[in-house]
Amino acid sequence: MNRSYYNSNFQQFLNDHDEHILGVLTKHHGFDLNAEQKNAWIQQIILLKSLARKLNHGYIAFEFEIPRMSKRIDNILLINDILFVIEFKIGEDSFRSYDKKQVEDYVLDLKFFHEGSHNKTIVPILLITNNDDMYIESFQKDNDGIYNQINATPKNILKIVREIISKSKDKKYNYNEWENSPYHPTRNIIESAKESYSNHGVVDIKKSEGDRENLKSTRECILNIIKNSRVNNKKSICFITGVPGSGKTLVGLDVIKELTSKDKNTDIRSSYLSGNGPLVNVLREALSRDKSKKSDSSKSEAQREVKQFIQPIHAFRAEYLDRPDDIPNEKVIFFDEAQRCWDKDGLSRFLKKQGKSENKSEAELLIDIMDRHEDWSTIVCLIGGGQEINHDEGGLLEWFEAVSEKFHDWNLYYPSAILTMPEYNWDNKLDAIMKSNSNFFEDDALHLNVSLRSFRAENLSNFIEHLLNLDDINASKVYKTLQDKYPIVVTRDLSKAKEWIREKRRGNERIGILASAGGKRLYPEGVSVYTTKPEDVKHYFLNEDEDVRSSNFLERTVTEFDIQGLELDWSIVAWDYDMSIQSEAWLFKSFRGKDWTNISKDRNRLYRKNAYRVLLTRSRRGMCIFVPQGDDSDYTRKKEFYDGTFGYLKRIGIYEI
Repeated sequence: MNRSYYNSNFQQFLNDHDEHILGVLTKHHGFDLNAEQKNAWIQQIILLKSLARKLNHGYIAFEFEIPRMSKRIDNILLINDILFVIEFKIGEDSFRSYDKKQVEDYVLDLKFFHEGSHNKTIVPILLITNNDDMYIESFQKDNDGIYNQINATPKNILKIVREIISKSKDKKYNYNEWENSPYHPTRNIIESAKESYSNHGVVDIKKSEGDRENLKSTRECILNIIKNSRVNNKKSICFITGVPGSGKTLVGLDVIKELTSKDKNTDIRSSYLSGNGPLVNVLREALSRDKSKKSDSSKSEAQREVKQFIQPIHAFRAEYLDRPDDIPNEKVIFFDEAQRCWDKDGLSRFLKKQGKSENKSEAELLIDIMDRHEDWSTIVCLIGGGQEINHDEGGLLEWFEAVSEKFHDWNLYYPSAILTMPEYNWDNKLDAIMKSNSNFFEDDALHLNVSLRSFRAENLSNFIEHLLNLDDINASKVYKTLQDKYPIVVTRDLSKAKEWIREKRRGNERIGILASAGGKRLYPEGVSVYTTKPEDVKHYFLNEDEDVRSSNFLERTVTEFDIQGLELDWSIVAWDYDMSIQSEAWLFKSFRGKDWTNISKDRNRLYRKNAYRVLLTRSRRGMCIFVPQGDDSDYTRKKEFYDGTFGYLKRIGIYEI
């Protein structure tokens, strides 16, 4: 499977009609093709054919994918022993610093993460089309074989390429072997990435409330499972459970640090994977900022290093789905929020949109990928109970069924909480699977309990569970035990909520507004679930008071999809009619078009309930629940839509401000 949309030697490239090349590019694009992208490809084809006619030999690639970096390079020319990485800026007449940085980053990612490029000479070229300048700067090459970034125009690109080729050793590459070489980061990038969180200097990571002794016990248990798998050539999968704030992410990062020792004899390649895009972005950004601040490295260098360890699951999955014979670089992977993996239908629909076919659940596919190792491998699944919030998320059942039915030689390790807690064991379906498998082993060290020193996390989780299950009596009892150490209040006035939360904030604590993605009619109240873009989430969680994108401004709102796996210190949870109390029961609604419609499927109701579970467990110190007054003049926001929910929260005993 090629990494590029189109590739060929120069002779074939010149023989292929422009329309054919454009058709191949369009076929692989996988997205709606706009006129701008089509025009860019046409101009690239015309210019590069003109260049290829004047050169003796070489290979060309369009839209080359850098392994697991979720980036594509416009064009690569492979001539003699040199890789020319060309970034086109169609219609530009000047060289912008941002564009220069972009092509430089492409080259560094290629050098560090593509095995075939580790020892190659690489030339980064930024080519703008609306400039006829013939001037050529002097070329400088660093000791690592990478040239300093070069500015080019249609008028001087040929002269640039020829001059650099003249300095080469005339060694020809096997193009296909180079392109299809695997993801295999260099050792120096691994060492650098490891140092980026060696002391866990990031405040948001350090604030985990898990009991340190329990964290240590869980960490040692995982390391022992990995050690035994390695010594005995066994393949293993283990599950770590725990309430929000108990430290699952911290344990995962700590174990990866331990595995990636500086001693080459003991180094075990490992990665932290997550399907939670916002979590990946925030973790990467936080650790990169921290490393850059503590070292002489630039932020872009720090980001590149951190990306080695913290990766989106879709990039890992795509890498090996496209290459069924490749063996993963990692021996151990940590999959955060593994309960959110797609079931068979969900993954099949997703891949079908990309022109691919696969009849497996995401859990089965990932185990199958790690099963390619001939000797041993380990998957560590970090699990949050009741955290499935989107369509086609299959829960723990997908993992257990895959091992039970398809991977009989794998050992599976789990804590007893997986069986005893209904948010893990849906309809007790795991019970029968457990009884029929002798390679399943129970170990409660894999459950992150919370001690009295972490009173908040466990009791809050219990309170929210009772609240969502309409257990008034027990919810009221637990609320009374919480109130002194973890204040929870309710209001129908958003300005009062903001005033309360600002008064509670101390020092560098973070505050913010949360709402369900289904809360579409909070907009008239000043709470919009439409405004925060995916790329803004890192600013929401990490930037301080001088940035309006920061959560602390109390202007932007994030949803369950943005905050899952992350936390604030104090939050306002805005509650809409998408899940409300009507006639002493939960009513689930979806806002479509101009009105609310009923949610009829049990699974979709569960997702909405879990969305509120996520929102109500994201605060470390306390929260204010905001329930709108409603407005009878607005048919989508009638007072009766909200009164039942507010009345229920008051009946439990939640204090009104």
